[in-house]
Amino acid sequence: ESDAPTHPNESAWELVEALEARVKQHDGATPFVTLSWAQGLDGSMAHASKDDPRLMLSGSESMALTHGLRKAHTAIMVGRGTIAGDDPRLSVRMDIDGKEIQVEEQPAAIILDGSLSTPPSSKIVSQAKMRRVIILTRGDSDTMCDFQEKPPKTWSMAKIQRGAALSCRGAKVMCLPSTSLEDILKALKTLGISSVFVEGGVSVVDAFLRRPDLIDQVVVTVAPLFVGGRRPPSGPLQAPLRLSHVETLCLGDDVVVSGQMPSAVDFANVSPEFAHGDLSDVTQDDSDGDDVTEFERAARKH
Repeated sequence: ESDAPTHPNESAWELVEALEARVKQHDGATPFVTLSWAQGLDGSMAHASKDDPRLMLSGSESMALTHGLRKAHTAIMVGRGTIAGDDPRLSVRMDIDGKEIQVEEQPAAIILDGSLSTPPSSKIVSQAKMRRVIILTRGDSDTMCDFQEKPPKTWSMAKIQRGAALSCRGAKVMCLPSTSLEDILKALKTLGISSVFVEGGVSVVDAFLRRPDLIDQVVVTVAPLFVGGRRPPSGPLQAPLRLSHVETLCLGDDVVVSGQMPSAVDFANVSPEFAHGDLSDVTQDDSDGDDVTEFERAARKH
């Protein structure tokens, strides 16, 4: 996010406006979900090692599109690994019409964090008293609860202290009874989140690709470089996923591909297994360090 975004061209503007219209019309049991990421020509989203510096992929023009897409949603979702590795603000620094967005007008930030290891000093948590920041983790009851109102009895003292530190900074730590993506999205809907812009990291994108029935739109930015790093999906999918209503944009040196996932009818005909996946179905290497792995560990522990 170090490069300042430039104003998007007309095609990018039209893409944002069309998606914004679909978001406003959406009325389902789960929020409207746009899955978006940037990758190299070999599909890499990140370096092979988590200790490598952040991989900068999007150019200024495609980043401007990303900021417009962020603004079109109620919330922006990432995993704990993205916060720990990149320390992003997850903010809209320029609206599609060129206006700057104030902190209190920013979309909510959603962080998936099974271990509650999001640093209280991170940039996103530092905004929590002016902007809605929600951290989702695993609880020990059969209903969703606010950590401040009902700390889980099975948590270790260290995890309780981490939750308290985040809550004191203004973040809302919500404890969920289930780690399935569908239940996570339903929980967000009850919290007033009607649309979610999912940006990663690798494991979060991978998990959503295994539940394509929960995805409404996909926007992928392809940068002209080879990385040899980590990429989704991490392994075979139940069936190939072919986007419909596909649009391609050339923004600077980048190519943006946008499209919709197949309909629910298509999923029923091709691969009904899609209806039963959750985060624990995703197999990740332990060195990944991303939050879906943390959710899986928490599920096994509790």
